[in-house]
Amino acid sequence: MSRISPEIVKELALDLERQIEANISRNSVKALSISLEQTIEKAKQGKIKNTVVRLEGSAVFTHGTLRELCELENAYAKFKLYITLGV
Repeated sequence: MSRISPEIVKELALDLERQIEANISRNSVKALSISLEQTIEKAKQGKIKNTVVRLEGSAVFTHGTLRELCELENAYAKFKLYITLGV
């Protein structure tokens, strides 16, 4: 695992959370929110300091209906890349 900036993780988590909240009326977004809830909370509290092996939620973009929500998909992708790879 690589060290990552808790401040950047927090910023990306807040952006992702805003996108989730903006689209929460969709059931698939609610499911995404539930699957990411603990990780987003840890990120907002500055508790994530190293990359993680896996992040939930990818399937809703590849197999679900969320691909059409570009801003949400972009926020998720940025968060996932940083939290799993540190990039």
